[in-house]
Amino acid sequence: MASSSSPQPLLCRLPAAALLLLLLSPAIDAVGCSSQKLTNSALYSTFLDLTTLFASLHFSYDPANSSAAAAFNVAPPKGKDSWVSWALNPTAIGMFGAQVLMTFRDADVMTMKTYNITSTTVKELPISFKTWDRAAEYNSANGMMGSTR
Repeated sequence: MASSSSPQPLLCRLPAAALLLLLLSPAIDAVGCSSQKLTNSALYSTFLDLTTLFASLHFSYDPANSSAAAAFNVAPPKGKDSWVSWALNPTAIGMFGAQVLMTFRDADVMTMKTYNITSTTVKELPISFKTWDRAAEYNSANGMMGSTR
């Protein structure tokens, strides 16, 4: 008898993904995270400095409504054409199926777009899970950041 099991919700996988990042990160520096001034810093209960990437991940999970808030921050970029991107792949290992949030400057305005990687040709497409409060920020002290809930 075949059983049909629904795929595990993406938000349930977020704590596991965060733990994986924690294990892969060579060092966690609470001073670096606490010194960053994020616009919505009250949203994030956990901060990870990803020193090898010159980046940090800020996140929290609310089991009451199965939602998560996350921000990925990188060091100030070198040029106007810089961008930052982070992705989750809820369906596979690798790039195909990755749900991407990309932050960049568009005519000197910070912008965030979504990409659902379905082939080797990257096109702007909606991602497979709901997001709200998406924001793209830049400042010379903290660098470039994309955040969402």
